Amino acid sequence: MKKNILILLIIIGCSPLEQPMPSSPNPIWKTKFIGDIIATSFYPPVIHDDKVIISRFPIPYDSKIMASDKNTGEMLWEWDDFFHDWETGSSFKGYQYENLWIFSTGPRVYAINLDNGETVWKTHAPESGDVRLKGIGRKVFHMQISGDINQANRVNKLFVSDVQKGNWKEVFSLLQTDSLQPSFSYDFLIDVNLKGDTLIWFNDIMHNYSQNISYNLKVFNLRLDSFVVDRELTDLKASQMPVVIGDNIIFGGLQIVCYDRNTYKVKWVNRTIHGDPFAFDGMLFINEETGIPAHHLRLDPDTGDEIWKTQTSGSSSDLVFKENRLFFIGGGDGKLHGLHAETGEYFWHFEAPELKENSNLWFDRSISIDQETGRIYTCDFKNIICYPPPN
Repeated sequence: MKKNILILLIIIGCSPLEQPMPSSPNPIWKTKFIGDIIATSFYPPVIHDDKVIISRFPIPYDSKIMASDKNTGEMLWEWDDFFHDWETGSSFKGYQYENLWIFSTGPRVYAINLDNGETVWKTHAPESGDVRLKGIGRKVFHMQISGDINQANRVNKLFVSDVQKGNWKEVFSLLQTDSLQPSFSYDFLIDVNLKGDTLIWFNDIMHNYSQNISYNLKVFNLRLDSFVVDRELTDLKASQMPVVIGDNIIFGGLQIVCYDRNTYKVKWVNRTIHGDPFAFDGMLFINEETGIPAHHLRLDPDTGDEIWKTQTSGSSSDLVFKENRLFFIGGGDGKLHGLHAETGEYFWHFEAPELKENSNLWFDRSISIDQETGRIYTCDFKNIICYPPPN
């Protein structure tokens, strides 16, 4: 009896990452995608019909986009039609519309036919800075900053294109003033209001070198071709990864800030949490990866109150969700983790299958889930791996 009590106390006292888990699942399949070259992913896997599409950035430099059969892992096609003007710059999530995938590296934008791996179009974006892509229906948008931080003509701009054409047109420009300069590229949210108008929500960050950084909530109405909200925020510092849940628009960053979707007024602010928000099935989750220790949290989207808080291993991939379960790759330990969305309790954390043979082959911070089958697709630095859904 004493022995059982001691074991129970040890389990209760340890970190949730140290508690025993069920044995790790066996992969359904595992496919080596690029010989013996160690490579990293620069986009999460894209799932389209019977295919899973992986982007690889190997060393030496030879980037490829590759499609595998999502049921067997058999390679189907490869794409490498880059401009090859040294693909530097940041790479953010792309936009998938039917059989098209549109993505960027720095200021270069590409559209691929996912059925056959052929280029539909490719363009250099109108300005020189990194591109952040989002889309709605047949329209794809990108927000971009032009000029160097020390240049007098530094401008943030939003562009729009038809998904089939790559014919970028400027929507608006945000010019600097004598004392203010635009910050680096920021996140934005595309929303459709009750009247059917398409709105672009974002927080405009302006550097004021004599004082502080200024945050301004801006909402642009595409039908009216004008800003319907342009409001300086007092002591609110949230500009990252806005999400919509019901009547709430929620921004992350140094704080978590919620606005009313219809009145644009602040509904609540959580100043004790900083991180990126994710929205699934009406639930709000926060990836607070810069904390010591790091955590994932669930908040009430209507009040900002904490529902649960679970320690993580450090930095994290984006969260993916299926049937009340959250999945992510831990950057601090390179393991694949699973959490119950209702409670924040772990049901999975396991290492990549070849890690014991090669210490470089932990899971890359890249994960997607097939919403039809529940299968999970991820990579180590040499293989595409497909796992079954949890029991």
